[in-house]
Amino acid sequence: MTKEDGFHETFTELLIRFTDDTYNEIKKSPQVQLGGAPGNAASILEDNKRSLRKTLHDNLSARILEDVLGSGKGGLFEAFIYGKKYGKKSLYVVDPHGVIAPEEVALINNDDNNKGGIWSSHHYSEEYKNGTASGTQKNKPFSIPNQDLKTAIDRSAKLDGDATTTVVAEEEGIRVLGFSLAAPLRVQSVTGQDGSALDFIQEDKNDDPQFAVVLPKPFHKGDTYVIRTIYSGKDAVSSDGGDNYTLRARASWFPNMGEGNYAKYHLTFRVPKGMSMAATGTLVREVDEGSYSVSEWNNDVPIIRAGFTFGKFKVKDDKIGTYNIQSRAGESLPDDYSRINSGALSTTNMMDKPLAEAHIAVSIYGDYFGPSSFHNIYMTQQTACGFGQS
Repeated sequence: MTKEDGFHETFTELLIRFTDDTYNEIKKSPQVQLGGAPGNAASILEDNKRSLRKTLHDNLSARILEDVLGSGKGGLFEAFIYGKKYGKKSLYVVDPHGVIAPEEVALINNDDNNKGGIWSSHHYSEEYKNGTASGTQKNKPFSIPNQDLKTAIDRSAKLDGDATTTVVAEEEGIRVLGFSLAAPLRVQSVTGQDGSALDFIQEDKNDDPQFAVVLPKPFHKGDTYVIRTIYSGKDAVSSDGGDNYTLRARASWFPNMGEGNYAKYHLTFRVPKGMSMAATGTLVREVDEGSYSVSEWNNDVPIIRAGFTFGKFKVKDDKIGTYNIQSRAGESLPDDYSRINSGALSTTNMMDKPLAEAHIAVSIYGDYFGPSSFHNIYMTQQTACGFGQS
């Protein structure tokens, strides 16, 4: 990127937003003279706020609020470098909660050209010295051991969610919980375990829409709290025609804390009658209620992500030892394929291939890793071409 061994930049303006001891360090530095703010300081800050909201879509103010309201020591540092060589898009971040989680330090360039991206991401230098740097490090301020998710999806692909989330404080004095939730999913209400309304943050879906909840008081490390979030919206799931649906917000269709958290899930889905659901976990029940098909799924083992797929499927069952395997394919083609299909393409004619591949996969992975904790495997068609997820 730089055509040299390091990153060297010349700049005349630098905007620093922080909750660590940066101000006191600057005051003590003999190289820095503190005087009156330059005349364009206010405009630089406003430009930064506008860029965060409209371009980067990052609610930095909500992240700062975590440290301001919490009783911890903070530690966030973000430097926006208005440079000459690499433009006004360089950003150096230190965040004890992880920037590219769980790594706490990153150099990022937000340019739209081919130099944009994450240039460097790593742990604190001290962690490399003492041998604690790890890709499995847990440095989030809270964890989520349990999720109870009630989700309804209609034929237009509108999703209505009701999430009961159990939160455990992993730091002393946390007050603000920052969640991952898809921007189109708009929160209507958040309530605490006593039923009282909680303050929450969610800006416009086209701006900096990160979802955060403000707890009624600081919580001590190890404390447990339960919150309930009601939300809804379109575009997290898409209707692709022919009774085929795709989960677009695969990692954020419900409030969660992002990658790295293992939780137990209890899932209840309501989808249009005639559709069938495949989800992570064990199927507890599946019934028709009015114009909806209702299914309930349970996970006894903590998993890293909950997901699902549904549609009007043709189903083929198979068994490999103790594993129940099911191949599912859409009875009709999605719109994009039906428009170009000459009649030769039929997804239901392709159902034997994934079953055969599942036989091989179960054998190989069983040899390498031992028996799986999960004994129901669904091989399902999805419309997103060139992409797969388990």
